[in-house]
Amino acid sequence: MIRNSKSNHNWEIPNPFIKADGTLIGSADEWASQKRYLQQILEEDLYGHAPEYSGDISSETEYEENLWDGKAVFRVYRLTFDHSFSFRVAGVIPAAPEKSIPIVLTRNSKNSPSS
Repeated sequence: MIRNSKSNHNWEIPNPFIKADGTLIGSADEWASQKRYLQQILEEDLYGHAPEYSGDISSETEYEENLWDGKAVFRVYRLTFDHSFSFRVAGVIPAAPEKSIPIVLTRNSKNSPSS
């Protein structure tokens, strides 16, 4: 695995099934620990830490499109902070999730899942 550093800005996503010691994940308990490890790597080496925020945040769905024969939904949201600053984010989610799920939102300026 290539780790980001101040002198080397290359970064490679690690194989999620290989633990830090080089062995493969072998159980659900090991996966729980590996998941926390991967989240820590992404936070420390790629995305950074989210700052504390105690102001008003609101969201509004601006666009929605069914994908994959209705199995998923592409949505564009406008996030507004303190009633003054806003930007658009987009994500694809299951149409009928059976439980709470994490999603990754990306900045988006167009109403298209391929933009």
